[in-house]
Amino acid sequence: MGYKENIAALAFDHSDDVNVAYGNAKNQLNMIRTANLEGPDRILPDDFSQQLTKLNTSFNQQLPDKRSAIEAEEKKLKTQHLIFLLVKIALIVLGLLFLVNENLRVLGLIMVIAGIICHFVFKSIDANKSADLLAEWNGFFDGFVDSIGHGETLHSPATGLFKKIDDLFLKSLDDNARGFEQQQRQMQKNMEAQAEQSRRALAAQAEQTQAIQKGMADMSRSMRRR
Repeated sequence: MGYKENIAALAFDHSDDVNVAYGNAKNQLNMIRTANLEGPDRILPDDFSQQLTKLNTSFNQQLPDKRSAIEAEEKKLKTQHLIFLLVKIALIVLGLLFLVNENLRVLGLIMVIAGIICHFVFKSIDANKSADLLAEWNGFFDGFVDSIGHGETLHSPATGLFKKIDDLFLKSLDDNARGFEQQQRQMQKNMEAQAEQSRRALAAQAEQTQAIQKGMADMSRSMRRR
């Protein structure tokens, strides 16, 4: 993305992603049948709960400071962008004015060329710095989401603290309940796979229909020209 897109994306707060991940992990933790656990496993639910609470508290404490830091850097970038804009406009405008004067024509040409070069150089600098700032902002949220983790999906295994919680949940079930839970998960994955396959088939069909319609339209135009 370019500078403008990166700056616009900085306005998005991804706290919901962290909150959803936290809520999912908390719900999974509450499903653990602690009474069925033995030995050291019995204290793990409390340990996982403390880890989740610590991550959530840390996120909420760090978010205001991170937002302020990002806003300060964003302000610097906008100021730099304005300076770059004024410099390249000044070079090009003055260069064009000098071009009409025989004595300053060479200087004017140099200034116009310099303005054009500055345009591409400044554009690259703005894009790179704004991209780095956006990556830092998004990375703040991603770090907490990754630490909390998520459940198993069609294309990804369970991750982070959620995986540990889920493993303990499965361990807390008796054999019959564990088998039923795993069967339900597999059925869910099969349904998601079928839905994804259907979406791909529909998209391919739509693309093919558009190609046919375009071909017919091109053929119709060709026949009218004759």
